[in-house]
Amino acid sequence: MAEFTGILFNERPLPDFVRVIAVNHSILPPVSQNTITVSGKAGAYDFGNTLGTREISIDVVIVAPEENVMPKLLEQLSAWLYYDEEKELILGDNLNRYYRAKFTGDSDIKESFLYGEGTLTFTCSDPYIYGLEREYLIPEDYSGDIIELTNTGNSETFPQMSFELTQDVTNFSVVAGEDFIDLGTPFSVDDNTDSKVDAGGWALKDYLKSLNGWTVPASQHGMVLLLLNLWLSLLLTLSLSTHLGLIQMPM
Repeated sequence: MAEFTGILFNERPLPDFVRVIAVNHSILPPVSQNTITVSGKAGAYDFGNTLGTREISIDVVIVAPEENVMPKLLEQLSAWLYYDEEKELILGDNLNRYYRAKFTGDSDIKESFLYGEGTLTFTCSDPYIYGLEREYLIPEDYSGDIIELTNTGNSETFPQMSFELTQDVTNFSVVAGEDFIDLGTPFSVDDNTDSKVDAGGWALKDYLKSLNGWTVPASQHGMVLLLLNLWLSLLLTLSLSTHLGLIQMPM
């Protein structure tokens, strides 16, 4: 039988003055069936399920070592509980699984001088339970064979991959069956290996001699007029500078 070793929230253990009485959670998050009914047809068409948010409630008692310290202990507990975003929640009887949870709801504590009791509620907008991440390294002598990874969970999962290129390549591809992601341009036999690539290139090349080829976007606040004035000012400046010999415009 697994031993309950406490609770971790955002990698921080539950304060030692808090005792867990019970952990209440469901086997599955709320499951809603998606159906469509058609007039004149018996029953409905089934379009799968929708999973709702998962809730985990923890009944706790707070034990103070002496009188008049309970308010300070509650402040420490509130700092352990509250975050703006969801954090990892690990229940001590299943240390290799975690939830993405956030404390929600009331935080009422029935309190005496040395003793307090209440319920802490965590909401998981992501209803899935996650296993701890495992890292697989591709060996240096990898020859292109299929690498098998075992998913120990019961839901579809997607790996996160990172690669480090140790030499210059023209393209890089990640292939999964008929799906692939291709970065760069494959090198062909007709390409010259000595040719240099223009790493900069032109993003915009216009000598500002006319407005031909320029389009005017819709505007409600005079932005087009402002841009046109700036363009004419720039054109006038370049023209004057050219005649004065300050710059040489390419022909």
